[in-house]
Amino acid sequence: MSVPVGKIVSIHAQRTQVRRLLDDSSPADAPTAYYALFHDPARSALFTHAGEKGRVTGFVAVCQTGVDLFRPLLTLQCPDAESAAALLGQALKAGRPYILFARVNQLPLVSDVLRLDNHRILHILRLDPRRFQPVINVLARSETAHDGTPRCVIESGVVLGPYAVVGDDWIVKRNARISHSVLWERYPMFRTDGSQMTADEMRRLDRHEVGANVTIESSIVTGGSIGTSVRESTIEMLEDGQVSICPLDAPSDGARV
Repeated sequence: MSVPVGKIVSIHAQRTQVRRLLDDSSPADAPTAYYALFHDPARSALFTHAGEKGRVTGFVAVCQTGVDLFRPLLTLQCPDAESAAALLGQALKAGRPYILFARVNQLPLVSDVLRLDNHRILHILRLDPRRFQPVINVLARSETAHDGTPRCVIESGVVLGPYAVVGDDWIVKRNARISHSVLWERYPMFRTDGSQMTADEMRRLDRHEVGANVTIESSIVTGGSIGTSVRESTIEMLEDGQVSICPLDAPSDGARV
């Protein structure tokens, strides 16, 4: 049986799909999760493997990093050697060197496809949070970007964490709670003629705001004005300006090639 391999058009849609394959509370998954989910999208490429029901079951990520300007960093999470070989064949260029940074259990899956030189096993240390007493909301700051727009506003009473990432240009209203979630920073938007929108135009289309007393848990939010609490969901702005909320593990309808 052929292995269904596809590359979803939007890297944000891809990251939504592969997130459930990683345990963001596991130190062992931390390096793979960083490069697959949080590395600069402009310098990252994701290739995904889908099972018979259309759900993503594996991926390969190729990232251009500052670790080595001439060798891209490669990480992956695949269920078997067949899918790993198909994904690597699609993602890599023959004869080019790469830095492989992955869990030890992935090495047997790639040994027939990649020639591995100078490999070593790294130890990941985990900080015990019980040794520390967290202090939340000692200071809420409002910072301004070069164009005068707020980079990030966290109002009084907001609780962030555990495992909360809030990107630039979000406004999080008072007493909101965000945990085990990622709120993507605002990326440039363009008019139909190809010119870039101003900050005011982008904010009119996408407020990038979490309302007061709203709870966001175990979710990925790419934009919008979030006025109700959500859990285990993907939230994004549609082209018509409406906010789309769907289950985190819902199959993507993105085009595959």
